[in-house]
Amino acid sequence: MSELEAFVSFTYVYKESSLLLVDTFNTIESGVKNTIIVALALNEVNQSVKGIRLDSGDLALLSK
Repeated sequence: MSELEAFVSFTYVYKESSLLLVDTFNTIESGVKNTIIVALALNEVNQSVKGIRLDSGDLALLSK
């Protein structure tokens, strides 16, 4: 299962509490990008992603 598929599955099950965990393997080009894709799709059905959680790494830099 890909990260995007996992995010979709998670938000399907936990609709109101979908806080997504972004791994640091490729934070910006994978995790954040996939979160945006899911958030935009959810917006079309009047739902939203609560937020993202950065797993580790340079949290100050990555949070910007």
